[in-house]
Amino acid sequence: MDNFEMILSIKALSVKFKGLIAVNNFSMDVEKGSFHSLIGPNGAGKTTVVNALTRVVPSTGTALFEGIDLLKMPAHRIINAGVARTFQNLELFKNLNVTGNLFIGAHHTINYNFFDEIFGTKSYKSEQSRIFRNVTEISEMLDIKRYLNMSVSSLPYGTQKLVEIGRAVISKPKLLILDEPFAGLNDQESEKLKEEILRIKGLYALTILMIEHDMKIVMSVSDKITVMNFGEKIAEGSPSEIIQDRKVAEAYLGDRSYSRS
Repeated sequence: MDNFEMILSIKALSVKFKGLIAVNNFSMDVEKGSFHSLIGPNGAGKTTVVNALTRVVPSTGTALFEGIDLLKMPAHRIINAGVARTFQNLELFKNLNVTGNLFIGAHHTINYNFFDEIFGTKSYKSEQSRIFRNVTEISEMLDIKRYLNMSVSSLPYGTQKLVEIGRAVISKPKLLILDEPFAGLNDQESEKLKEEILRIKGLYALTILMIEHDMKIVMSVSDKITVMNFGEKIAEGSPSEIIQDRKVAEAYLGDRSYSRS
């Protein structure tokens, strides 16, 4: 492990809710440039880990992202540090069109002030043009450009997933956290989304941390997998190592949870 550069190092992370221990002394290292999956049965604590990293819930321990402790940062500064996420339940602005949703993702990169915006200065116009170029680039890459002027609420669920990922990517993160991106998708939609995520990862040199229940997807994309159960880490390793781990099989109530094809 010492031979690899870790972009994220979580140590002794714990989260408690009114006496209930949701995450207990959890540690995990994510290698820069890797595709790292965090898996486990329902209620294992996976999303709580991500919520702690992005300061949605209070926690103890450390989470060093490029040497900076995320757990000591205000929630609104996390994206500025280079960490973006999607949510288990879509968190799009349903009253806005696709352009508006993507534009919001780039809002923290805007380099003009209130005066510029009120008077429509050259700086304001330049920044607006830059962001709209980014919106166009992302929409073309994800093949959603034809939907830019459409309300996101009118789009198919799979397309809304692409919009949310695009909104995260346009923020120019170094670490992209995906919380169950394949939930609710059929096989065809899942395959398309998998291809898009892998393409984005390569184009933008991203590190990806993904929570996912679709084990076929997890096994096909992951460089490393961390497994949780009852708030604790029970296994970690390559897909081939994880699929043979007895503790993992027991946590999932038998080998039937895994697709070996």
